[in-house]
Amino acid sequence: MMLWMLLMVCVFSSVNSISLKASEEQRKIVTVGFTESTNFLERKENDEMSGLAYDYLQKISYYTDWEYRYVNGEWNVITEKFYNGEIDVLPGLSKTPEREEKALFSDYPMGTESYYIYVHADDPLAPTREGSLRGVTIGVNENTLQQGMLERWNKEGGFAADIRYYPGNRSRMAAFDANETVATVSTDFSFKPEMNMVPIALVGGGRIIILRLRKKERSFG
Repeated sequence: MMLWMLLMVCVFSSVNSISLKASEEQRKIVTVGFTESTNFLERKENDEMSGLAYDYLQKISYYTDWEYRYVNGEWNVITEKFYNGEIDVLPGLSKTPEREEKALFSDYPMGTESYYIYVHADDPLAPTREGSLRGVTIGVNENTLQQGMLERWNKEGGFAADIRYYPGNRSRMAAFDANETVATVSTDFSFKPEMNMVPIALVGGGRIIILRLRKKERSFG
């Protein structure tokens, strides 16, 4: 009887080991573009990740059994890698006709957002209206919808603002914190109270946040 029980334990152990190995081999490795964005996609000092995009991707993985490998970098670097096929998925990219020619967008949006010009909360401009932004330096991420909206706002309003372009959130916010720019363009949810910034003017809105797949001909199952 003891020998029989030992034999059954060995058999079950072998079956479970084979099943686990097969399951791991079937998991798809999906590379995700990671560019730091407050409340959207963040990585803490202990490498713990959080944010809207992270939670959204985790929900997807429950159904697809994807395993994510994050590729970190500034927005310009990440988007270039994405277009070159080095990254499979890029969250937070707006849907435009031009971009639809290069990639497949998900059918369902992650949400919407608006773009505001922010100044420091203790700046004399903080309690004033957008008219006070005339001639000031404003930072914005280049090659984004924010850039086009800010340029249109600047031209149509005759603000003559000095627009400074940055490759991503990290360098743009560093310049803002160092007072190299008086104001900066960001989304309506990508800031926290401790960041000491307040919105002063709306430059655009209604952008759809889309989870984007690299190539139309590629299937992720």
